[in-house]
Amino acid sequence: MVPPPAPDLYHRSAALELLRQPLPSRDILRPEIYRRTPLIRDIALLCDPNVDVSDATVLNLVVKYFHAYVHPGSHKHALDLGEITGLFELFARHRDEDAQSDAELMARLRDWSFALRMLVDVPKTAHIFRSIASTPLPWDSEYRGLDIGTGSGILLLAEVVQAWRNGCKNIHAVGIEIDEKVGARTGQFFRDLGVGEVVLGNAKEREVYRIMPKTPTFVSNETVAAMHERLGREDFTLINQTLLSVYGSGIMRAGFFPEALIIYAPCRKVSAILSRKNGFQIPRAYRGLSFYPRAVVIDGHIVPLNRLGDQLVQHIPLASRRLLSRRW
Repeated sequence: MVPPPAPDLYHRSAALELLRQPLPSRDILRPEIYRRTPLIRDIALLCDPNVDVSDATVLNLVVKYFHAYVHPGSHKHALDLGEITGLFELFARHRDEDAQSDAELMARLRDWSFALRMLVDVPKTAHIFRSIASTPLPWDSEYRGLDIGTGSGILLLAEVVQAWRNGCKNIHAVGIEIDEKVGARTGQFFRDLGVGEVVLGNAKEREVYRIMPKTPTFVSNETVAAMHERLGREDFTLINQTLLSVYGSGIMRAGFFPEALIIYAPCRKVSAILSRKNGFQIPRAYRGLSFYPRAVVIDGHIVPLNRLGDQLVQHIPLASRRLLSRRW
């Protein structure tokens, strides 16, 4: 049985946290770890296997990626931390119809809202990005990365970084997205970055996988519901069924994020593990139950969804944690 969720470090005692801050900061990152370098340079840096995927490096990448996704072209420029923080503050009220802000910008934030929530969940997304980017692979000159439900494309980028860090030269990385507005923006962003590609399509349908006829090297499946939502709200298990039907059992030799998903049915107090061993499918005896996601296996460890990114939260000032979303 999965134990009750552990306390979320986002909600630690304010008094204890303030003792660590001689001067309160309202920036989205602690100023001492922010690097005033363009996103494109940070990506290139991470692609070097001799460079450590440190806390500072991956957090800088995520917050700059958020800004560049919303403001085309900003990936080429060094930005002040205040510019990035201002966009996080704007996103925090993007649903407020009375917000006195640029109408076109607010419309973009609303159109891309769900995809942007992934980026605004900074410490959790940075944790996942680092895991994928740092994962060693059996060396192969050809890399085939597949990111399902790609949204903003941040995990698709992690796959590209993973390929470079593993010495692959022939890199084919594809993201699948069903939302037309999000898919169009992410596709253009990746063309601007010069890495990967995004296709519009339903990942439950076999035809969309024609873009990658050979078995993928690595698969990230982002169609995992949040902890408070039923597993069936997203298409995680159905998509994995389609992957098996398209690629056969060989797909289960690929690398995966999540490595496994732990789910829980409160009505029966039953837990189950979805992994390569069962094709990421609910055991037959439990298929009538309402399950909720509880934890993922990442880097070989079971991590409750609300504890993803715990080690990275310390780099976000207490006053700014109100700006973080709760995608995971």
